[in-house]
Amino acid sequence: MLIRWLSYRHGSTIPLITNIPGRTSISLDGTWRAIVDPYEIGTGMRFYENARPKTPRDLVEYDFDTSGILNVPGDWNSQRPELFFYEGSVWYKKSFSYHKRNHSRVLVYFGTANYRASVYLNAQKLGDHEGGFTPFNFEVTDQIREGDNFLVVEVNNQRKAENVPGLSVLLESNVNGDKAQPLHLH
Repeated sequence: MLIRWLSYRHGSTIPLITNIPGRTSISLDGTWRAIVDPYEIGTGMRFYENARPKTPRDLVEYDFDTSGILNVPGDWNSQRPELFFYEGSVWYKKSFSYHKRNHSRVLVYFGTANYRASVYLNAQKLGDHEGGFTPFNFEVTDQIREGDNFLVVEVNNQRKAENVPGLSVLLESNVNGDKAQPLHLH
C-alpha cells in the first residue's frame, strides 16, 4: 500500500508527519491487550469493535479484557515463548482517554508495524498500511471522542515472496513481527 502518503476521508491525502519529538503528543506505548489470530478470523468476527455481550445469548467469542498483554514498542516473537516462530495476525487493543482541543488536528502516528496493519479507532476503520519498518499515520480528528477511546490494530507479519523482506530471509534478520517503534497521538 502507500508508504509516504496515506489516504483518508473522501480521497484527500495527508503526508507523513515529521519532527515527532518536537510535537505535542500523548504516548500510547506500554502494555496493550493482544489476541493471537492464527486462523485470521478477527475481521469476520469484528474484533475491531471490542464488543461485549449485552445478553447471555449474544455471540461474542473474544475478549480483549481477558486476553494476554504485549508491550509496545516491541515484537511479539521475543515477548512470549509460544510466539517465537509465529507468523500471522495479532490484534492489539489500547484504551485511552483524550481531551479535545479547539482548532487542532489529531493524528495517530506509528513508528512501524511489520508488515501489514489495519487500524481502527472506536470501531471505525482508519485505514491500512503495508511495509515493514516504515512509519505511517492517520488523521483521527473527526473520529476521536472526548473522554474514553480505544484503538485496535491488526498486525500481520507473515512473509511472502513479493514482500520486502521476502520468504528467504532468516528469522535472525529481524523479520519478527509488530510495532518496534513508539506510537503517539499528535
